[in-house]
Amino acid sequence: ADSENLVKFKSGLENDLATPVALSALQKASNGKNQKASYIINYRYSSLGLASRWGWIDMGGQSVDYQDLNFKVNLPTKSAGTFSIWGTGLIDKSDNIVDDTTKWVTSFDIDQNKSTQRMGAIGLKHHILLPRGGQLTTTLAATNSTMDGEQTCYDFNRKVCDLPSLDMTTSYTDLIADMAHSQKVSARYTMKNGIHYTRFLYDIEMQHGDTVGQPMYTVFEGDGASGLLSAYTNHHLGLSNNLTLTAGVNLECLQLNGAISLEPRVGLRWQPTNRSTFAAAYGLHSRREKTDVYFVKIDGQLVNKDLDFTKTHHFMLSYSLKITDNSLLKIEPFYQRLFNVPVEDGTSFSVLNYIDYYNDKALVNNGLGRNYGIDITLERYLNNGWDGMATASIFSSRYRGGDGHWYHSRYDRNYVVNALGGKEWMFGSEKQNIFALNAKITIQGGDRHAPVADDVIPNEIILSVNKSARYDETKAFAEQYGIAFAYNYSARLIINKHRVSHSFVIDMTHSKGYYDYVYNMRKAKIEPYVVTLTLPNIAYKIEF
Repeated sequence: ADSENLVKFKSGLENDLATPVALSALQKASNGKNQKASYIINYRYSSLGLASRWGWIDMGGQSVDYQDLNFKVNLPTKSAGTFSIWGTGLIDKSDNIVDDTTKWVTSFDIDQNKSTQRMGAIGLKHHILLPRGGQLTTTLAATNSTMDGEQTCYDFNRKVCDLPSLDMTTSYTDLIADMAHSQKVSARYTMKNGIHYTRFLYDIEMQHGDTVGQPMYTVFEGDGASGLLSAYTNHHLGLSNNLTLTAGVNLECLQLNGAISLEPRVGLRWQPTNRSTFAAAYGLHSRREKTDVYFVKIDGQLVNKDLDFTKTHHFMLSYSLKITDNSLLKIEPFYQRLFNVPVEDGTSFSVLNYIDYYNDKALVNNGLGRNYGIDITLERYLNNGWDGMATASIFSSRYRGGDGHWYHSRYDRNYVVNALGGKEWMFGSEKQNIFALNAKITIQGGDRHAPVADDVIPNEIILSVNKSARYDETKAFAEQYGIAFAYNYSARLIINKHRVSHSFVIDMTHSKGYYDYVYNMRKAKIEPYVVTLTLPNIAYKIEF
């Protein structure tokens, strides 16, 4: 519930499906005798939403429209610490309606769906310095998120069905209390302890149909409240001038079903010279599932209510070298062993490959997983107007399903490479203004998928609600889509005047990736569905 994280919350879909235009941003400081209060307000509206609303672009029956508002007020006091009040809210809408049958190309075009998401959060944070090197931070917050979604499919004869194929309404409210205390006991020893409690209220229901025109069934349904309690203690000890030890333990308790996880964590850092550092770390981490997973119903019975936490042993080594005063090389090999993973008994299904917004399967905590690889980062800090970074990850990701067999995971792309850089020019009478050019490129292996079943026929896809081909799950994720890439370039102009700053940004993002297999009605064959996007973003911000 930390405000710095929530203020950065982005509405809309991931991967820049709709880039925002910042319409206004205000910041002010009020100087008094004993305090300096400040506030910041930011409002954004989707630039794609504006362009499609005004008829500038044709999105082929699709629309993505969102807006959000964020604010934070900082109120320092002379002796009672600093208070912060913050809030964020958004409305996110998306539609897919292709009424003109002459424009239908794939089986994705023959359905229509709508969704509306609303989210709001507000919080109060208090930070105070205590005697003898102590600090106490307390946060109280409340969040609410609602989503309404519906889908109606067309049948093979291109007539809308009388019955919908999806109807979903979810409402989640979290009441959050967090307290963290840190104490510098000595020059070499610092400890931090904290407790976090979330009381979550839910009212969720989803009806779904597998076949076009057939009655729907209940996927999940629940109405009530539960809680998640987290507590931790962490200790940082300097063993010598160049060797430090960090150790602690974290406790997770899920009130919904009584699941408990006790998680030790330890790290060691050695700095033999001013330019090189070695580190090693181990941690046991856990994760609860989405709330709706616990309320999946089969034959009227809750089948996942007693699911335990998914857990992982995480090992990491790190070596960093300061090549020059402005450049750094970091090499980090890692290994993860996952256990208690929810899987469907007797099949290859595992939540580790979960991408849909709902689950309708009975799960058991019998799955395993393992990830290992190496991350390499080369960074040049901003100097003489230039900066840049290159990263490369080479990795393997596999899992064991409910049938006891090991498979590639959906995300076993094998590699991800990023490169970015930029140049800034200072100009003006006092070099107070900035003009900057930046570029970034990402290349990665494609997601994995199972082979399309040999006996699949086009009618099966058309009559299926999810509009995708049927796969041979006995060979789960044995095949891989082609290379996915994205590149971005931008220009930014910042004009700094007396007590006011103007910022102008023009940004372009291009990406290409693969998503599922679909039936192409014009070619009369099943083929990969390629998603290619070119998204502009124009933003203006004023600060005073």
